[in-house]
Amino acid sequence: MPGWQKKWKRGRRKTEDRREGVRGWRRMRAGLTGLAVVVATLTPLATASTALAASPISSGPFAYVTNRDADTVSVIRTSDNTVTDTVSVGDGPSSVAVTPDGKEIYVANFRAHTLSVIRASDDVVINTISLGFAPSALTFTPSGDYLYMVVSASNIAVALRTSDSTVTATIPVGLTPTGTAITPDGQFLYVSCDNSTNLYVIRTSDNTVTTIPVGGGGNGLKVTPDGNYVYLASGTLSALVVIRTFDNTVAATIPVGSVPRGVAITPDGQYVYTAVINTDTVAVIRTSDNSVITNVTVADAPRGIAVTPDGTKVYTANNNSDNSTVIRTSDNSVITNVATGDFPNGVAVGTDLGACPVAGLKAAIEDANSGTVPTIDLDPYCVYVLTEADSGVNGLPPLTNTTTINGNHATIKRDTSASAQFRILDIASGGNLTVNQLTVMNGSLPAGNDGAGILVRSGGTLTAGSGLNIQGSTTAADGGGLAVASGGTATLTDSSVTDNTGGTGGGIDNEGTLTLDGTTVSTNRATQGGGIHTGGASLIIQNGSTLTHNTAGSSTATGDNGGGLHITAGTATMTGSSVTDNTDNNGSGGGVAVESPATFQATGSTISGNTVTGNGPTATPAGAGLHITGSGASATLDSTTFTANKTVGRGGQGAGLHAEAGAAVTLQNTTTISRNVASGQYSMGGGIHAVGAGTTVTLIGATVTGNNATGTGSTGAGLYNTGAAISLAGSDVTDNSSATAPGGVYTTNTFTAFTTSSITGNTPTNCQGSPTAPDLACPN
Repeated sequence: MPGWQKKWKRGRRKTEDRREGVRGWRRMRAGLTGLAVVVATLTPLATASTALAASPISSGPFAYVTNRDADTVSVIRTSDNTVTDTVSVGDGPSSVAVTPDGKEIYVANFRAHTLSVIRASDDVVINTISLGFAPSALTFTPSGDYLYMVVSASNIAVALRTSDSTVTATIPVGLTPTGTAITPDGQFLYVSCDNSTNLYVIRTSDNTVTTIPVGGGGNGLKVTPDGNYVYLASGTLSALVVIRTFDNTVAATIPVGSVPRGVAITPDGQYVYTAVINTDTVAVIRTSDNSVITNVTVADAPRGIAVTPDGTKVYTANNNSDNSTVIRTSDNSVITNVATGDFPNGVAVGTDLGACPVAGLKAAIEDANSGTVPTIDLDPYCVYVLTEADSGVNGLPPLTNTTTINGNHATIKRDTSASAQFRILDIASGGNLTVNQLTVMNGSLPAGNDGAGILVRSGGTLTAGSGLNIQGSTTAADGGGLAVASGGTATLTDSSVTDNTGGTGGGIDNEGTLTLDGTTVSTNRATQGGGIHTGGASLIIQNGSTLTHNTAGSSTATGDNGGGLHITAGTATMTGSSVTDNTDNNGSGGGVAVESPATFQATGSTISGNTVTGNGPTATPAGAGLHITGSGASATLDSTTFTANKTVGRGGQGAGLHAEAGAAVTLQNTTTISRNVASGQYSMGGGIHAVGAGTTVTLIGATVTGNNATGTGSTGAGLYNTGAAISLAGSDVTDNSSATAPGGVYTTNTFTAFTTSSITGNTPTNCQGSPTAPDLACPN
């Protein structure tokens, strides 16, 4: 590009992003933030080692870049970053989005007031939809039934029904809407506005609008894969604003540089990439602590940005340099710049383009079962869509022999429009499956059938080497994502189980032997054991595994529900792992619930941010962190932290820990119970609540500190005991606070042991007001 032209384009961009009061540029700028680099997969293939004849290797995912001033879309093959096609569309293409089934690409033509629909299989425009307004910022609902967009000049969001291309709703929002993002469950659409200091939240069921003050104008935005946070680029703040979706409040503001625009999030949710237009950089944010870990220098004026489905590459659309920068995420280095058309613009991500040959996959499984070829190599990024059951309630033939499936980031899923209900994988007795880099999703089972995603039967074995993702599967029985039967064995390493639903064990039901190593179980739902239910011989959770944002219980289900983990038999061991931000509605055990005769052991772990709610007069919220009940139930907590857990509702008991009915608990070796809150009226035990003859709670070198029992009549913020045997050795109950005395310890009986321990600094008193002094050494 000649120097004068580059200067003119840069000047144009600066005018567009900085100058106020020019209405035409305002409208154009809103259109430009539609964002559009899309990743998808074409011409798929399944191979089973030598058993299946090898067709040409598929081209892998493609990136689609809109070129606003060339009226084209550049198609980039990401395997070698080659432009394989240039598709002519309407005037002023800005935003682009891929349908959830991956078969079509929608392009918003800002100046033409149309949408172009491109068929993914051959890059042909198969439809042009006239709108009568300038569309931008395209976002599909997860089902693909509706496409949302904004009209910046009219200050509205628009819903379009994709089945007949009909506009079904126009929704007023703020001044100059510029971006859209939808939650993974499709329930809420977030709309950013360049000239409003609010973020707008639309409930998609009835298009009701609420607002979130964010302090500045908004541009691009994305929802994290787990649906818990929104990352919003604010040009006026030169920052990313982080919104917590649970309560729609601002959680953090992260300075990133002058005029951030596009936002992309890696599939694992660990990193956010934002294109900063005036500094020619991409800022990389680590979501665990919302810190900027690096700034990657790219080409001139990056605006759109997208990440590939496997999370290994990021593509930008650089307005002024007419190219796309490719970033390697492993070290955040620039791989190359790919030439596109004039004024490339934006971002959206898609993964499901094209369906792979299911018949070939079935044949490969049969070959493995016969012992002919034990290894199945799936084509990279393939999507195998199952439309009917193979037999009974199985989508594929059961695995009966030793088999390895190398997924290569492929997906096997049930078509959500299929009339038949079936699971995805069945590992029968004698079956021994090793699998890696594979997504299994959308299994659905009729009543009475376990394991909608994967079922491991007695005598079966599942070993996930890394990258097994089980998601979006549903059963009313046990194990929405994964069920391990008695006598079955499963090991998941560096894998995930997300967004599944079950009656017992929303993510996983284990009746056999299960090991989780560096694995995440998140956003699953069940009546009992939102994340995991285990009643089997053994459960091992280790090496940074996380159970988070799972939900158990319902408005009618009361009992020991276990939002994160529900243990009813056998031994569950957790080492160096966490149970965080889970919820139990109308029951006990927001994080972990243990019932007799089960044993729970936690070492070097964290149980935090979990919640129990009580929704009725018979539903007392108890044990937001850990609830344990029954003679024969035991828990040993070693160097483990219970913090920021909360009971919500009248009469809450033991926000950190609740023990009853003969259970035995030992807290030792610097185990800490801190900052837990029993929040309802007449709550008891912000830290620990113990009740009943035969129940024992032993503290050895442990600390109970900074807990609260709030609400009228609430007491015993540190420890509340009625009839249990309590022993303190080298332990402290300090700085706890309750609404009613005592704030430290309330007990109906003297502690069985009290050596080298202290009860101090609690408010309104340490022990005064307790029916019995825990020990003569307790000061009032």
